[in-house]
Amino acid sequence: MSRDSGPNVFQRGVMALILLSLLRREDMYGYQLVQETERRSGGRLKTQEGSLYPVLYRLQEQGLISDHRVLVGKRMTRVYYHLEPAGEARLEEMIREYESMMTVLLIGPPGVGKTQIMEQIARECEIGLVAYTITHHTRQSAVGLPFIEHKIYGGKEYSVTEYTMSEIIASVYDRIRETLNVEC
Repeated sequence: MSRDSGPNVFQRGVMALILLSLLRREDMYGYQLVQETERRSGGRLKTQEGSLYPVLYRLQEQGLISDHRVLVGKRMTRVYYHLEPAGEARLEEMIREYESMMTVLLIGPPGVGKTQIMEQIARECEIGLVAYTITHHTRQSAVGLPFIEHKIYGGKEYSVTEYTMSEIIASVYDRIRETLNVEC
């Protein structure tokens, strides 16, 4: 698989969004960015410095951030990263892209961090998010009561079980009320 395809592109894009958002607030050094990412995600989004630096270097190559060295103590130098005007513009563009998404559906195996990634994006972009996780075992209780529907497949009628979406819709309305202080 090429370097610029698949889930790694998505993860690098999310990490770029997070880093640019953090650097918008203040200049930070690598380990500080790791700590701040974990702190702001409530410990749900953890990254290693080793996976952070390739993203930082790419952002530098694109002219979105710059670095400067600061002497800490007598011999230690710390590299701080700074958001450049082009990075500010790109961050605004990324935020608009994420805000324009009405629905995001992430499908994948459990435990890979899909919900945490989306929560981090929403928090850093200061946008509302309703996350609903449905698994095979919780489908009935999570999605609502089942009902029998008659469907025709290949010219033959079958009775199939479908679920109402009432609980999901209710959670969306609740989130709108909480976020915007409006009645639905």
